[in-house]
Amino acid sequence: MRTHLSISFLLVIGALALSIHPSRVNPPVEPARTIQSALDPPHEVMRILDRSCADCHSNRTVWPWYSRVQPMASLIGRDVEQGRAAMNFSEWPAGAKGAGFLLAACAAMDAGVMPKKPYRMMHPDKAPTREDIRVVCSWSREQAQRQMTLRRRAEGAGQ
Repeated sequence: MRTHLSISFLLVIGALALSIHPSRVNPPVEPARTIQSALDPPHEVMRILDRSCADCHSNRTVWPWYSRVQPMASLIGRDVEQGRAAMNFSEWPAGAKGAGFLLAACAAMDAGVMPKKPYRMMHPDKAPTREDIRVVCSWSREQAQRQMTLRRRAEGAGQ
């Protein structure tokens, strides 16, 4: 009987050990490639983006303890990977592509799609308010318009 308990105990400990994912390491951030460098957002906009978006859309993810335990490790890892692939503040593109990202981010926040519902449930203090969304969308539209104006000027100068 004791042997069965010992074996069961070892199996449980082994399963737990296998379910623990090692600590996550974020990719390096090159300051010259960030949204801050490319667009110099106002402090208020960066505060909102850092609080509500950066965990999934930058190389500065804050990995909570439960991101190292399965199945959360896989779910959170996948969400961050997809978020960075869709838009990454740490690897910001120049020109029209960046303008498109800004407008898409505004639309996703305004529709309540971003941040994703599970993230908002786990981090209610990080959910953007209606005022936060208004501030980000207003700035995003201004920046997109500015990028498009610069593009038209560059195309006109090339003729």
